[in-house]
Amino acid sequence: MRSTDGWPCSRFWRGQRICCTGPRAGLRYAAEAVYPWYILHQSLIVLAAYWLVPFGLGPVWEPLLVLGLTVIGCLLIHELLIRRIGWLRPLFGLAARSPRSVRGNASAPDTRDRSTHQRSENVASS
Repeated sequence: MRSTDGWPCSRFWRGQRICCTGPRAGLRYAAEAVYPWYILHQSLIVLAAYWLVPFGLGPVWEPLLVLGLTVIGCLLIHELLIRRIGWLRPLFGLAARSPRSVRGNASAPDTRDRSTHQRSENVASS
């Protein structure tokens, strides 16, 4: 075995360590969006193709437009409807919102850990 045979594995390992360690907002968003997009994409592909076939756009533009309309449709429906309407979330495999995460809910209990704040006050008063 030559000494250069292992470089693809080492590059992948380093890239994984650099890119995939720690929490990433984009990764959390994508992980939440996978299942709703999976549910939506087939219906949107069929609708887009149904609307575009009568135009006879050809073998290049028609698939590109179907792809674009599908991605835009999934993004808009997921972002504007599924994530924001509480009763739709479980229908698309998302966790129901906790009362604290609902906007404008002043009656939600404060569940923050106050022990660190109390410890800092005790240290300051000593």
